[in-house]
Amino acid sequence: MLLLAAFLLVAASAVMLVLGFVRDALGYIYVSMVCAGVAGLALIVFVRLARRRMPVPARARLADQPSLPPVIDGRPEPEEEPVARGGGGEDAEQARPDRESP
Repeated sequence: MLLLAAFLLVAASAVMLVLGFVRDALGYIYVSMVCAGVAGLALIVFVRLARRRMPVPARARLADQPSLPPVIDGRPEPEEEPVARGGGGEDAEQARPDRESP
């Protein structure tokens, strides 16, 4: 019901905004902003109420999902050894097998 009220408030806000532009009336535009703000508050309340009503098995399923890889210093831990980057020479040619040698 709260979601429907938020949807109707957004629709009313859009209508008021169009009326404000067409009639060049600032009052309609202010009413449009108020309707949009109340709709935003209604959506926040709706989300908070929906989280409280989440059944316990669903919360348990969320906890069973695999975790993210470990993070060190803000960067994910590498899965394999990094390839050395640097100057030229034979090592550089071996590091890039897709390029043909001149």
